[in-house]
Amino acid sequence: MWNNAFYSDLLELCRQEALDIRAKYAELYRIFLEILKEKTRDCSFDFSGPFARMDYLCKELSYEEADYKRINALRARCRSLHDANEVVLEKTFLQDMKALSEFVSRLYQEKIPEELAACLPATYRYAVKSSSPLGSYLRVLVDSWDDEYIYGKTEAEETEFIQIRYRQTNYFGDWSYLQDLLVKGAQLNLIHPYRVQDDIYLAELIIYEPDYLIDVSAIANCFEAYGCTPLTYLLNKIKPAANSRAILLGNFASQLLDEVVNEKNPDTPVPYADSVKRFFRENALKLVTCPDMDPSFHTDARKQHEILEDMIHEQFNQVCDLHLDRIILEPSFFCEMLGLQGRMDLLQEDMRVLMEQKSGKREYGTNRHVEKHYVQMLLYLALLHYNYNLRNDEISSFLLYSKYKDGLMKEGPAPELLFQAIEVRNRMVKQDLLCSEGGAATLFDGLTPEDLNVRQIDNPLWKRYQQPQLAGLLEPIQQASDLERAYFYRFFTFIEKEHILSKVGTAEKEGSGFATVWNNSLEEKKQTGDIFCDLEILSLENSHKAAEGIDRITLRIPEQENNFLPNFRTGDVVILYAYPKDKEPDARKTIVHRCQVEAIYSDHLVLRLRALQRNQAVFDKPADYRWAVEHDFLESSFGFLFRALYAFLVANADRRSLLLGQRKPVIDRSVRLIGDYSMNGECPEFNELVLKAKQARDYFLLIGPPGTGKTSFGLVNILKEALCESDTSVLLVSYTNRAVDEICSKLVKEKIDFIRMGMSLSCDDAYKPYLLERQMETCQNIQEIRKKIQSTRVFVGTTTNLSSNVSIFTLKKFALAIVDEASQILEPHLLALLSAKHGDENAIDRFVLIGDHKQLPAVVLQSETDSAVTDPLLQEIGLTNCRLSLFERLLKYQQEENGLSFCLEKQGRMHPAISSFPNEAFYQMRLRPVPLLHQQQPLSWHEYQPSGLEKLMATQRIAFVVSPQPPLTQSVKTNLPEACMIAKMVETVWHLYQKNDRPFSLEKSIGVIVPYRNQIAMIRHELDRLGLKELHDITIDTVERYQGSEREVIIYGFTIQKRYQLDFLTGNEDRHFNNFGLIRNAVTLEWIGVAPIFDCGTSLWYNTQESLIKPLSPNLPAKPFKKTHREQIKLVKDFSWLDMKKLKGMEEEMEEILFQSPYISRERRIVLCDAFCQRAELLGEIANEHTIKEDISQENDMIF
Repeated sequence: MWNNAFYSDLLELCRQEALDIRAKYAELYRIFLEILKEKTRDCSFDFSGPFARMDYLCKELSYEEADYKRINALRARCRSLHDANEVVLEKTFLQDMKALSEFVSRLYQEKIPEELAACLPATYRYAVKSSSPLGSYLRVLVDSWDDEYIYGKTEAEETEFIQIRYRQTNYFGDWSYLQDLLVKGAQLNLIHPYRVQDDIYLAELIIYEPDYLIDVSAIANCFEAYGCTPLTYLLNKIKPAANSRAILLGNFASQLLDEVVNEKNPDTPVPYADSVKRFFRENALKLVTCPDMDPSFHTDARKQHEILEDMIHEQFNQVCDLHLDRIILEPSFFCEMLGLQGRMDLLQEDMRVLMEQKSGKREYGTNRHVEKHYVQMLLYLALLHYNYNLRNDEISSFLLYSKYKDGLMKEGPAPELLFQAIEVRNRMVKQDLLCSEGGAATLFDGLTPEDLNVRQIDNPLWKRYQQPQLAGLLEPIQQASDLERAYFYRFFTFIEKEHILSKVGTAEKEGSGFATVWNNSLEEKKQTGDIFCDLEILSLENSHKAAEGIDRITLRIPEQENNFLPNFRTGDVVILYAYPKDKEPDARKTIVHRCQVEAIYSDHLVLRLRALQRNQAVFDKPADYRWAVEHDFLESSFGFLFRALYAFLVANADRRSLLLGQRKPVIDRSVRLIGDYSMNGECPEFNELVLKAKQARDYFLLIGPPGTGKTSFGLVNILKEALCESDTSVLLVSYTNRAVDEICSKLVKEKIDFIRMGMSLSCDDAYKPYLLERQMETCQNIQEIRKKIQSTRVFVGTTTNLSSNVSIFTLKKFALAIVDEASQILEPHLLALLSAKHGDENAIDRFVLIGDHKQLPAVVLQSETDSAVTDPLLQEIGLTNCRLSLFERLLKYQQEENGLSFCLEKQGRMHPAISSFPNEAFYQMRLRPVPLLHQQQPLSWHEYQPSGLEKLMATQRIAFVVSPQPPLTQSVKTNLPEACMIAKMVETVWHLYQKNDRPFSLEKSIGVIVPYRNQIAMIRHELDRLGLKELHDITIDTVERYQGSEREVIIYGFTIQKRYQLDFLTGNEDRHFNNFGLIRNAVTLEWIGVAPIFDCGTSLWYNTQESLIKPLSPNLPAKPFKKTHREQIKLVKDFSWLDMKKLKGMEEEMEEILFQSPYISRERRIVLCDAFCQRAELLGEIANEHTIKEDISQENDMIF
């Protein structure tokens, strides 16, 4: 059972006397975190970090204040382990062991085993301190509130139970609005807190849910001329991405600022013509599709260039304490203290000078700043003031309006406006949380432009432009059909939930959520491979031919532990920051550079900066400083999904009705093939496939089980046939850059010309010449760009890149779009493409989805219950869960129509002995070998040892090998004995190749698959110990990364040490399936006891707290036939055998049986018995309803 497993872990830890104290605490923290995750896994709400999970469980257990302080002290000590004093840790370790053991005992209602209790102190020797010193801010978790106070507890090791007086207005403003936002368990940051009495606090600022970072520009954009409201933020989410002359001019002005600042010699500035060429090359598609571009663009751009030259080389000299050689361009900040993130335009390294550039106009009539621009600057100023303890008068802040010669405007603080901005920020967070729980409809329904006109202005600008624009934006939502609105709102909720979890994380996926950057310890990040630390700069370079400055950084990677494997790939977006070597890396406490990974080697890392830096001094740090790299989070990765939902609502009616199943897809059986794809008659099914795909005039689904060639033959042949038609253009799409590169390889092989969309660092070197940017290098003007795009027939890209560049559809219409790996793509990710228009027509006439819903699904952070769809309107169109791909939904919805799908059934990858299991378990025995030579011949190892491992590997196509139980380690994601076994097996296979005179190939011979990245590094280390250089570079990876690859020999290592890991690998969310049984003697009817189901344990809601047991919930999960109990019970066709009278008195009998268990408390017994009775009553009602329906049906039969 879970609890016994945790006790075993704790007991084993007690016995590990050889472990140093930090290693012991690391294991203690691992156990603690696993307990928190397991006991909160099924909660319907989200937690931001371990503190919130722990607090929730303590409330469920009614923990006393002293007990609460002890368990929180354990959490806090573990979290700050890197900086902890070892002497203190030695004194507190057994006390923390005792606190965690008692926590387990309370959670699982099981006494601490005597053997473990003997290792623990009888009493707590060291008392938890009663109070903590006040710092710059306090993290508080809300318990309750009234009209005057918020009651909660602090996160610090010395937990305090405090009251926050929030109704009292300070010089910032009135905080009473917080009452509208608060929920039990919410987290607050008290900025510059101070005590007015022993446990009563006031604060300068109060930040709601600070782990949920809001971008500074998003807050500023809520400050419109007609008023400030978070509803503007909501509308900005769905507003179609604009591409205008003004926006392009702003982007160009930003580039010009970078170039002028980076000029090495003011007397030889970058020629304007060179700047234009660079901007032209990098923004070709936007320029050619800009609807209001005109020749005056260059006139205005030249003017801004001249003004910037003068400002930077003349006016900057007059700014006190400004030093050009210490300027940082586009530094980023992540401020958990204020719940903000942002990227400034220009900042001096010592943070004494801050500038924000604006290329547009100042306020009409006054020539003052525009309010939203000032708010943006104010928030950056607040970030520097609070996060770095700088006084406002120590920071010179400017708005730089590059349109005006006198546009360098000195600005100062404005407390009241800052307070308003923080209020907007807090309300924006609450609004997102509301939307993630299905509240979008309450916000959108009935919303009018007047609701946003807070200032009730009535001027011509409002009447002629702003009011009609807002009304036009809202109209498609409010005029949509009931089904369309249901579809829009359900996916809006789903996307918002994913958005929130990508920021704050989820128990389902370790290391998830951007907040792990500060919530996770250094050890946790190392375990998940989500940090490079202790890096040193080797070189600073310029890779940009068109501009001066530093944009490439090479960093030395120190020698790592055997089980460390970085979770980074080429093309990943990352953050780079410096930190003191003796401290834990903390991205919140420093300037952050946003980068992309250019290359990763064993001993060094190459990054490409997103902003050129003029000054090497920016990277000159003291000798005792090092650099760290962590994953970045881009808001844009979700922004296009919200816009895609809106694009669906404004799509052509025929496309909307098609996707919602309101019209049948057209099949034109008169269409005939032009080409022949039967491979000289050997594969006639390929002609059948291509013909059916061509006859499907709306959409077609190609199912490609493993090894059937869905890309090599399916995609390529459908594409070839489409290109046989003159003037036909085809869009090829996949989810990942790796998959797009795979498509490119097929096109190159077939000598099909194409343009690849995307960024250089995300593209394989072999296909970089096909990138749009590279293809545009030969174009001299916009007309040539337009001609090049219109004449190219095949475009290839990821869903994200193409959905962010829908402006291409204003230039080009596609007769066909083919989406590869479509079963791994969530439905909203395709909506922008499928909803796009070319004029008044659909931009894509028809689409083919290629995938296999039996293989890996799309990655989803929220639980299957959270993403479930309960609306009958949506269920009728096959939308039962938002985590399903469009491919799977259409496949299920249209399964009766044979002309809309085709399943490839010949596979050339696996020998029948290997394919038999997946064939029987997933494909109803439809797969058959091609057959190729390797599928027909016996194993070809003729020379091998007559016994032992070599014989096993040489004579068996499938074998299971057991490795010894590993010793206690800091990570359950490594298994040293298994790694040694796998290395030995790889070596054995290599020897078989040598003995049998067969060529050994890294790409073809052998591969290793494991579930955890840490185990990859450990296996690699064990292989290197063998001394065979040929084996160092064999592919070892996870299932997700291996998909689509093949080897002659595959070794799969489970790695697992704990039972819960087996649940993860098998996708088992509930070990007991929410079923339970009670055994009784069939003759005497004597009750014997609780039935052992799957494993021994308490299977009555075994992993659910009493308060969360909802026996009548419509979404109560079930297995194996249906997702919920209500769906599964419908499978029963006859209830005549069911005699509910025999369950009479069951509650008393059940109470008596459960009483015999020492692990179930009285309170839990009462809840379980009551829940059982409610389920029994529900079953009786269902049976009765079924009987009545049967009787009515029989009566109707008699009548008619």
